[in-house]
Amino acid sequence: MLQWYPDSYRIGLAPVLTLMMVVFAILVRLMIPEGNHAFQWPLNIAMGLIALLHLYLLVDDRVMKRSDALIYGMVHLCMAFTVWIFALMVVTGNDLF
Repeated sequence: MLQWYPDSYRIGLAPVLTLMMVVFAILVRLMIPEGNHAFQWPLNIAMGLIALLHLYLLVDDRVMKRSDALIYGMVHLCMAFTVWIFALMVVTGNDLF
């Protein structure tokens, strides 16, 4: 873990974005209780950024080995997808379509 210290912000940025999706969904739900489909776009953009960050970690081998980045990306993208669906349901009022 100490070998990753100078580049630890690159590794931790994807989980921080996932946490920000949850906070955003809860804040939107508190402010606009009836749900609004316009607020799903920041969540969609955040999920795309998370996928791009994991792709960047996979391509850039200075941060971690590619096999480590692949496993980290697969595990985190599965969890982030679950959080993304939860956040979309909270923001849109339990209706995705």
